[in-house]
Amino acid sequence: MIHFIKMAKDLLLVTTDAYFAKVLLQGLGQAGYRVHVAKGKGEAVVRADERNCTLAFLDMDLGYKAVAEIGRSLRMLISNIKLVLFSD
Repeated sequence: MIHFIKMAKDLLLVTTDAYFAKVLLQGLGQAGYRVHVAKGKGEAVVRADERNCTLAFLDMDLGYKAVAEIGRSLRMLISNIKLVLFSD
C-alpha cells in the first residue's frame, strides 16, 4: 500500500500587525501551511525567494503604494505567485 504525505505549502504574510500574524500562524499551521512573516518589501522578497512561496497575503494597512511595490517585486521574482490583499 502506498501512502501519500501531504506536503506543507509555504506562504508569505506581509504585515506589521504582530497579533494578526500570530493568529494566522497558528491557524494555517494547523492546516498544514508553513507561514513566513515579513514586515516590508526587502524582507518579503528574501523570504519568498528562500522558501519559494506560491502564495502571499499582503496587508493593505501598509499603504497602497507599498503593497503595489511589494506585489510587483514578488511577481518579478516568482511570476506565478498568487497575491491576496486583505484589510481590517
